[in-house]
Amino acid sequence: MSIGRLIGALAVLLSLITASWAGAADTQAALPAGKPAVAADELKPAETSIEVSRQPIVPAGQSVSLAAAVERALSNQAALRLARERVKEAGGRLRQSQADLLPQADLKASQTRVFHDSLYSKGLAGELGPFSSFDGRAQISQRIFDLAALSRWQSGEREVRVARFAAELARQQVIAQTILFYIEADRQEENFQAVEEDYKLAAEIQQMAERQFAAGIVTKLDVARADTRLAREKAIREEARLGLNAAYFQLERVTGLSLDMPLRLQDKLRLIPENIYVLSDVLPVARQNRIELKLAAE
Repeated sequence: MSIGRLIGALAVLLSLITASWAGAADTQAALPAGKPAVAADELKPAETSIEVSRQPIVPAGQSVSLAAAVERALSNQAALRLARERVKEAGGRLRQSQADLLPQADLKASQTRVFHDSLYSKGLAGELGPFSSFDGRAQISQRIFDLAALSRWQSGEREVRVARFAAELARQQVIAQTILFYIEADRQEENFQAVEEDYKLAAEIQQMAERQFAAGIVTKLDVARADTRLAREKAIREEARLGLNAAYFQLERVTGLSLDMPLRLQDKLRLIPENIYVLSDVLPVARQNRIELKLAAE
């Protein structure tokens, strides 16, 4: 009895398989020659709004190296120019104070013209004139001891040294600021490139999720996750773009470059092996060479 039932079930299964093969053959024959049963375009989303930027990060424009940026900053910074002019001003006041300690020369000259002079009033007969008399005198004086003038001269020398130290400090600050801004702009470029690649990857994943959803492989939840990731990467990319533009603006402002033309950095970040210094060795050198300490000592 069981063997008969098994043979009957196998017969029914064989008839169903034969019928499905016949239906598939009829459907394929009804389609035009060379056209697959499911078109490849049907697996693509009907509409997509994803745009991946293929433009270069820094268009061709004004290019600047680190050395050129430092040189332009030193020649265009108003604070450094003002410090240099203060050195000249202090030098002028020093020469003015030195004048009180130098010998003083005084020249005087006078001329008198006598047209007629009678000698009768003096008990003599006759007249004098006309004649001219000339008087010229030279006077040289030197202060032997003037404590006030000496103090003014010493104060003027100290003021010149302070102005020179201030100018050198301003120069070092401009160089350090320019280097930091250049490195920051370079770092922001590298960061934007990394974020741009992440955004491209998120866009490709989102497109793939749309195709898989159209083919029935994934659910709408997977598409929503891909959309969320793409939106997050887009926001991160815009934030990185703002940081890059801010870094460019800082570098252009400190170097005096044009704000209208795009900027391109020639020098890129690279790993340079550095020496390891001991604090006990570098601290005396820093105390001897730091401009801030020299300025404070004056």
